[in-house]
Amino acid sequence: MIPAGRFRPLRAPGALRRFAPLAIVAVLALGGCGGGGNASLTIGVVLPQSGALGSSSDPMISAVRLAEEDIRAAGGDVEFRYADSGSDPATAARAVGGLLDEGANAILGAAASGVSQAFIQTLYERRVPQCSPSNTSPSFSTQPNAAYYFRTVSSDTAVVHLMDDVILARGAARVAILARDDDYGRSLAGLLSATLGGHGAAAEVFIYDPLKAGFEAEVDAVAHSGADAVVLVAFEEGVQLLQGLLAAGLSPGALYGSDGVYLPDLPGAVDRTDPGVLDGMMLFNPGAPQSETYADCARRIDAGEDVAYVGKSGPLRLDAAGDPTVAIYTISRYEGGELVEQSTETFELAR
Repeated sequence: MIPAGRFRPLRAPGALRRFAPLAIVAVLALGGCGGGGNASLTIGVVLPQSGALGSSSDPMISAVRLAEEDIRAAGGDVEFRYADSGSDPATAARAVGGLLDEGANAILGAAASGVSQAFIQTLYERRVPQCSPSNTSPSFSTQPNAAYYFRTVSSDTAVVHLMDDVILARGAARVAILARDDDYGRSLAGLLSATLGGHGAAAEVFIYDPLKAGFEAEVDAVAHSGADAVVLVAFEEGVQLLQGLLAAGLSPGALYGSDGVYLPDLPGAVDRTDPGVLDGMMLFNPGAPQSETYADCARRIDAGEDVAYVGKSGPLRLDAAGDPTVAIYTISRYEGGELVEQSTETFELAR
């Protein structure tokens, strides 16, 4: 059900893991390698060490630290400075301000689209480039103050067609989309609702405040909506929402999660006594094949060669808006308490 002319399948390259932002650091740091390693670059890293994405940010932070080690081992003259963005726009804005005061030449982060929006204007005014490993809101593709912004994950305009295809292929006719009230949640929910509606399904969006103490009213509204499929666009508060949806009688097989719902042990977070509590639930995550690392690029640059770095995010061919021109997604389902990859789809995005 992917519209012809918008996406063209390239390949299905086997099982993949959740993407890591190693490629981002290499791209930013290439300016600090080669030519004898005399150039110097300071990268400010703003990723969530606390808040609604705190427990799921370890792979991102570990990947940055691994890239830092690789770059230094290859002779790159790069300094990394770290700050906690939390999952709060105000916290992130203060963190970025501090890094800029410390001399950061570029910003890596943040994880949430709404958080990046909190400081993108500052970076635009100061002409400081920012690269995000996980911002998926379409807003960044068109807003005027994104001139120094780029990302290694595709806009949600890509994944909604895959979600639509999978959900409708499994027989859903009435879909409830439960989404957080921020740029990420509203954008993805709106796109998915329109796409499902365009293919004849009834789609209803339920927006919730992620800072609320409880979500009983939202869960009750979804449970009584008559939906035969529920898509959850959430971060860590998704655990509480899932508990409520399951208690309201929703089957795990009727549940779908966006990439923000991913946690290393989501079933255990939902119910420590029942590893199979989410069996049948499906997730959609970005992912790409592994590749050679920064050291190979550095050697080739020193030898006078042109390089095209390809990391876990996939081929980083960016368009004029700073968006990847290739989108790669892994469709996974919980089986026996484990998240099992079902397939990987790769699309070339039309320009």
